[in-house]
Amino acid sequence: IIFLGGIMKTHKKILIVEDNPDISKALAEVLCDIGHEIYTAFNGKDALDLLINKLCPDIILLDLFLPVMNGLE
Repeated sequence: IIFLGGIMKTHKKILIVEDNPDISKALAEVLCDIGHEIYTAFNGKDALDLLINKLCPDIILLDLFLPVMNGLE
């Protein structure tokens, strides 16, 4: 559990699916700094593989325009 401005927040597992490494890194750093557990994938297939292998994120931040397998697929 983390506290932000006096408000209690719970720790979340977050999967970031983003093919731009700068955007992915920036999102991961900010979210990690406030206490979340971050996983990243650079295309839809990699994200799907993580999910098939039992990653169960609380939140998925998904870019729709991805190589290999896009966010809609």
